[in-house]
Amino acid sequence: MRLKKPRWDFPPTHGGVEIVREPAATNFREAPLDKFVREILQNSTDAHDHNAGPVEVVFREESHPSDLFGADALTAHTRAAMEAAREEEQPRLVEEYRRATEVLSAPTIRCLSVADRNTTGLSGPKWDALILKSGSNRKDGAGAGGSQGVGKNAVFNVSAAKTAFYYTCFQNGKGRRRHRVEKWMGKSVLASHTIKGKRLQHIGFYRLAGGKAMEGSDTPDMFRTPPNGAAITVLGFEPRAENWTAEIAKAAAASFFYAIHRGNLIVTVESMSGERIRIDAAALKSLFERYGAESDGDGDFARAFAYYKAALQPGETATAIELPEPIGGAVDVRVSLDDGPSRSAYINMNGMFVTDSREVHKNPFHIRASRHSFPQYAIIATPSDDHTNEFIRDLENPAHDEIQTNSIDDPARQRKTKAAFGSGRKRIIEILNEKTDKEFAESSVNLSELAGMFADDEGNEKARLTRKLVTRIRRTNFQTASAALIPDSPTPPDPTPPKPDPKPRPKPDPKPPNPNPNPNPRPDPPPTPPKAAPIGAVRLAVADARNAAVIFTTTKAGQTVKLRITPSGEMESREEALAIAAAREDNGAVVSVSGDTVEIRASEARRYIVRLETTADISKTALSVRNIA
Repeated sequence: MRLKKPRWDFPPTHGGVEIVREPAATNFREAPLDKFVREILQNSTDAHDHNAGPVEVVFREESHPSDLFGADALTAHTRAAMEAAREEEQPRLVEEYRRATEVLSAPTIRCLSVADRNTTGLSGPKWDALILKSGSNRKDGAGAGGSQGVGKNAVFNVSAAKTAFYYTCFQNGKGRRRHRVEKWMGKSVLASHTIKGKRLQHIGFYRLAGGKAMEGSDTPDMFRTPPNGAAITVLGFEPRAENWTAEIAKAAAASFFYAIHRGNLIVTVESMSGERIRIDAAALKSLFERYGAESDGDGDFARAFAYYKAALQPGETATAIELPEPIGGAVDVRVSLDDGPSRSAYINMNGMFVTDSREVHKNPFHIRASRHSFPQYAIIATPSDDHTNEFIRDLENPAHDEIQTNSIDDPARQRKTKAAFGSGRKRIIEILNEKTDKEFAESSVNLSELAGMFADDEGNEKARLTRKLVTRIRRTNFQTASAALIPDSPTPPDPTPPKPDPKPRPKPDPKPPNPNPNPNPRPDPPPTPPKAAPIGAVRLAVADARNAAVIFTTTKAGQTVKLRITPSGEMESREEALAIAAAREDNGAVVSVSGDTVEIRASEARRYIVRLETTADISKTALSVRNIA
């Protein structure tokens, strides 16, 4: 029996800012269960006790009496929050707080308990940062992934009661004074509301008088765990997924496959119906195969499976890539050519998948290569040292699924950082070239032959004739076998030598005409069109934001070449589709344009240079060219 009685405490607003919704919680409203799992596992792996075994995290569905949590008193606050939302004309929030009141009014409450072990627990400032402070982050070690201090709000998006209870256990002191410390406290995130004429804050706590957490034996036995660990109990667990156990298992595998694969993390999911899913290194592959068939081919889970296979490469051989200052560290890169998503994934030092975005300012390890330049690949980049991990961690967004290089305030430092990452991307391309034995050029070259085709900004004729045009040349898998001949083209000679005439035979007597000929005879089949002659030596040059040129050689006079020009890498800062505004050839070929397609009627067999003007900015993307005639 507990001697000390806790109570729900919502502090007064003191005339400060009144909040209808916790702003940080909106970062996790999309896919709430996935992001809840990511945040939980991130917190646990951040607190790994490296002197113990792997971090073990158990998600367990439970049911508890509502009076364990002071639910009767809390319903007064949920009803008041509902009225505050109604006054603010927020119908969605009105429904949320109505649902919270309903859940808390029941005699028992469905809960989800998440407990970890082989961690350091939450001691001192870390406990305060998690529960008592908004936007605060206090984690130990360079590997700590949470850099924004707002991920803790993900828990309230899977709670119909908008309430969770926190428990921690850790060892404090040294020698004979070393002792076990336990704490247990509840937290509810609602809206600023009024009770008995007092305006109260939107966050309340279930605690003892004086703001203290319950400690030791004051904590209900059912919430206490073995030494060194932490636990969260979500009140009114509402996963919004029928097969929630599978969703948690998939989220854990997709976000932490690398940590699980390396034996640093074990995840278990248990339901009240008796279902149990255990995810460790031995079970990871079968789990991917089990749920992979049900997933979208380019979805998060399917792509994570491709990166996992990259981690399974023989010997897990990795190539270290140095990143110049201001980063001044290195990342280890692993490459798989086994039917991957043609993306690069960044995984932090704790083994959490962060991003594989195709936008460089959100994922600086993405290479903007033509999709035709390499076979389908999967690339994993992981920090080689604590310094690199910390530097990149500071660039993560609050949801920890982007690396935002544009978030650096100092323009000079931002440029240098982007250049350092650019150096890393070039090295990744070199690694792919080595593996595929293909060339992919993204270097600057001088093409004096194209300089005269583009107008000089200053109108200087001499400069126009003498300047060197700096372009980016991209080699593609250009398809050349389908170039068609125009209708009036002469038939090419048959290279097969003629056969001698057979020995003549006597002609039979003519037969009398058929009295009933078929009135609708079947017409002769049309003649087979001659095989198209190929074109060759194809190059694509990007001159500036709006101008490019395609260079190719025809092998026969009278060919019609139809080229489709498309962006093959994702642009950094544009949404519009590529469209060709005009195309011009200086030597008399007939050129027509339709959308992203250019049709050229070649008058003779020679080399052609066709200038293209685009409506979209092409200076920050790779272009792909394909013959579709």
